[in-house]
Amino acid sequence: MARLGTSGRLWARLQSRLRPVYPRLALELSLDRWTLLRGEHTPQGPSLRRTRTAALEPAAITLGGSGGCSFELEPLRAALQELLDGELERPRRVSLLLPDLVARAALLEFESLPARQKERADLVRWKLKRTIPFKVEEARIALQELAPVNGQRRLLAVAAPEAAVAPLEQLLQSFELEPVLVDLSTLNLWNLVADLAAQQDLALLNRDSGFFAICYFRAGQLIFYRCKAMAMAADPGALTYLLQEVRASQIYLEERLQLPAPRSYLVRDVIGGGLERALADRFGAAVESIDPRRLIDLAGCAHLPSAQLQRLLPLMGALKGR
Repeated sequence: MARLGTSGRLWARLQSRLRPVYPRLALELSLDRWTLLRGEHTPQGPSLRRTRTAALEPAAITLGGSGGCSFELEPLRAALQELLDGELERPRRVSLLLPDLVARAALLEFESLPARQKERADLVRWKLKRTIPFKVEEARIALQELAPVNGQRRLLAVAAPEAAVAPLEQLLQSFELEPVLVDLSTLNLWNLVADLAAQQDLALLNRDSGFFAICYFRAGQLIFYRCKAMAMAADPGALTYLLQEVRASQIYLEERLQLPAPRSYLVRDVIGGGLERALADRFGAAVESIDPRRLIDLAGCAHLPSAQLQRLLPLMGALKGR
């Protein structure tokens, strides 16, 4: 995945040709809570050990009118202190996952790309300048090159305001934690289901507090991504809006990319309200909830109820990595 990196280093993840050692501790900041997931790396893959959550005050994170988030650091600090108090053995290196709304992710197409990283970064910034609601000069940008489509070079670009990401990194550092990876919720679901996406064309839908995101995969490659803000509660109006956005995404896929809409959906839904049934009825698709038991060793978290496991899915992807 494209990573937002740390300390302003835009290319650190992409310059390394070695598979990174993903931290054993992952934290996710949602709009309503902090969540911690601890795991261990084994020869067979990551194995989960334990999880904790700490609720946030309602005003700790607010959504902007055109998307994006703003943070009140003191409520975040108090909740993080509560979360970490029970972690007697605390690894220093952590992954930090943020709501998709914090950043803007875009799939960019080019007939050709400069070989030099600096020139490539400048080209991406020029393209993003017309599409993101914050100053590109003040953004942290991470890139990942994807497989070509129809002869076009493609980049996944993730841009976030430095003023949003840096204070969160500093907050973690004040607890002697080093956020070596900063990433988005949905992109880590991609980590978790990558093997399934390689086996068939499918759609991945992530419905979390305050937003939903949809991705389309073809032959294991990401070909479409969209994120939208929406109500945090389960209500018929929010579900209707979500279905309309799914249909708009299908139309883009069919008319712009000349590709059929996937007939299979994998869903993570922490809100509830009949999303899986609604998708199946509206689009005649095969819809199933992501089952982590097929994807990772739950070990110390195997006893948790299904609803809690759904909340942990992006963090599982952060432990699994790519």
